[in-house]
Amino acid sequence: MPLEAVQEKRERRGSLLLPFPSKTMMARPSADRQEKLRILEALLFAAPEPLDQAELAELLERAGSAALAAGLNEVAEDRLRQAVQLRRALGDPDALAGAIAKLGAVLVVTFRHEAALALIEPAVDELLGRDQVPAGPGGVALLAQSSRAFFFHEEHRRAVEVAD
Repeated sequence: MPLEAVQEKRERRGSLLLPFPSKTMMARPSADRQEKLRILEALLFAAPEPLDQAELAELLERAGSAALAAGLNEVAEDRLRQAVQLRRALGDPDALAGAIAKLGAVLVVTFRHEAALALIEPAVDELLGRDQVPAGPGGVALLAQSSRAFFFHEEHRRAVEVAD
């Protein structure tokens, strides 16, 4: 949703528009990763009004991704687990698939391949069904992360099957 549309929606509701970090700021080199995380954490915990649940889930995902990029794996996992719970409660299957894919990435990066597969495999079955045809970018990310988890778990044949 474009920023102008979000602003207009907020003005109609009479709530606060949080200053999401710009794409330029989020694309800075790795030396700024701690700063990115600090800004996202401030948005999460210092908002004067309760956030819309979908916006909160987005911020949690962005904070998790920033923490992972900064090497703060435990923070990344915590934020992404919160995002998965929130996305599940919101009932958007594609957004849930994307959040699970991001959490799966943390588990793979931290060499917990079995935990990644235990998270991802049921999600693929639940969210994508038997045909495993993704309906959106979250489903694609989930399948990609599934293939990656199988690969690092040294189940190369399954990794290729999922990727195919």
